[in-house]
Amino acid sequence: MDDRSQRPRELDTEPPDLERVSDALYEDEGVDDRRVVLAVRNRELVVGGSVGSPEEANRALLVAERFGAPVVDRLQVDPGLHDPPNRP
Repeated sequence: MDDRSQRPRELDTEPPDLERVSDALYEDEGVDDRRVVLAVRNRELVVGGSVGSPEEANRALLVAERFGAPVVDRLQVDPGLHDPPNRP
């Protein structure tokens, strides 16, 4: 018996390019990315900072998940922040 079958399988994902994730968050009209912070830890994409609503948090996490790495949610919801981004 092959002993590799007894070990848990590791994901073969590369850490995402934070600049690409940041750009995708900026481009998504449902996310105000000004207070969103990104980091990579142990091949996971950590999404932190503050957003104005649970819907905005979910939207940010969906954008992050498109990059194929496991996503860790560290977002805080602060309803006082819920104002549309002022973009050119």
